[in-house]
Amino acid sequence: MYIKKHFRILTCFLLIILSAALIISCSQAPKDAVTDEGSLTVFTETETGTETEGPALINEYDEIIINIKEIIAVPESDEEELINIISFADSEKIINLLDYTNMTAQIGTGIVPAGTYSQIRIVLYGEGNSIKPAESDEAEALSIPSGEQTGIKLVLSEPLTIEEGSNWSMTISWDFTDGSHITQPGGSYKMTPVVNVILKPAAE
Repeated sequence: MYIKKHFRILTCFLLIILSAALIISCSQAPKDAVTDEGSLTVFTETETGTETEGPALINEYDEIIINIKEIIAVPESDEEELINIISFADSEKIINLLDYTNMTAQIGTGIVPAGTYSQIRIVLYGEGNSIKPAESDEAEALSIPSGEQTGIKLVLSEPLTIEEGSNWSMTISWDFTDGSHITQPGGSYKMTPVVNVILKPAAE
């Protein structure tokens, strides 16, 4: 009888402890589930000019293709830290820039930790970047300085601040209107892109 009595007391004590632990766990779950992050949706467009204003690039080339590997953000507080926003490591993102003259197309959407960012970079694969002159039947390899190493650096006109739950859109506008961004030194094609960035809160 004595043993049974103490066994019941011990059982009740353990149940009380387990119940208290369960209540604490449940009360902390929503807090733990909250993460300080927002989102960024990236679009692309191309400015080519016209025959009277610029090179009319669409008449000079049939294709200007870039092969995107990832899009990363650089925090204002630590320019050595690189935050991966959108990755195409498992599937290439091949874009013909001339397909998007006078129009925009979505590249992808990524999650961004809350914070302030001073720069966005577009990192390219080493292969798959090419250009096809209008008079040619074949595409030629296209070199883009730093494209596959540190990435094409998009300096923002003002820092981008991502707050918890915020949604932003960014349009990458490739500007070819002055005709000086594609050269052919030594017979090989090289593109030094000029890119304008348009940032705005995404529409709900």
